[in-house]
Amino acid sequence: MTAGTVAGPVRVRVRAVLVHDGRVCLIRRQREAGHQHLLPGGLVEDGEDPIGALRRELREELGLDLAVLPAPPVLRFDQETERPGETTPFRRRRLVFTAHLPAHLVQAVAGGRAGQSRSWTRRSTRP
Repeated sequence: MTAGTVAGPVRVRVRAVLVHDGRVCLIRRQREAGHQHLLPGGLVEDGEDPIGALRRELREELGLDLAVLPAPPVLRFDQETERPGETTPFRRRRLVFTAHLPAHLVQAVAGGRAGQSRSWTRRSTRP
């Protein structure tokens, strides 16, 4: 942070890279600017730890219970960003976890939030 800036609260967002057979699960959301395809996840709520938030978000968005995964999600990316805001800088921390889904759990992601579709997309081979 540079001199003269005021630190705002840091909101923490968790995301999951769910992988099966070289494909990654994305959710489709309608926004003002149009449709977005995103990794499942969301904001960590007050009093919640990141894994608890990930557990809640995956259950809400995909109908997936983390307890049934063969291995727990692994934290792979931790980034804090800051950009100008209306009155104070907007700060966000992103935590991205990865988990592999066996074939029998791929069907489990068919549930979740009404009106929100899911897709499986091939991972990029770009570095």
